[in-house]
Amino acid sequence: MILSATLFYNSLELSTRIAFFWSTLNITRVISALLAAAIREIRGVDRKPGWFWLFLLEDLLTFVIGFISCFYLPASPKNTKGVIWRRSWYTERQETIMTNRMLRDDPAKGLTTLREGAILRNVLQAWRDPSIWGLYFISLVTYISATPVEA
Repeated sequence: MILSATLFYNSLELSTRIAFFWSTLNITRVISALLAAAIREIRGVDRKPGWFWLFLLEDLLTFVIGFISCFYLPASPKNTKGVIWRRSWYTERQETIMTNRMLRDDPAKGLTTLREGAILRNVLQAWRDPSIWGLYFISLVTYISATPVEA
């Protein structure tokens, strides 16, 4: 999602969008905890325990949203047509303006598209890059639970 946003917003606009994106994480955690508590109460349906329904429903919802996102999210501002959208989201003039803004902000954005596949060599190269180890550490610490897991 963040990679896709980098193609539509310049560096000044992107920081606000990313901050909003990550700030919704806590809201999502609250909602998912409430949903989990409600779903776990579905005990004994089809002789399955509550945790079974919890994992089934949450994983199914995640899969469906991810699957739809593959077809919904555009590859770039100039390539917004897809399976779901038959027409472009923007006029040709708007596409040109957006593309020029992005290339003026960061010329490297013209070298890639989201349709390029990730290969193992590139993933390993990213893991070995010390300049982003801080980001890996922050991401790891962010998802560590603040409280111990209780039964």
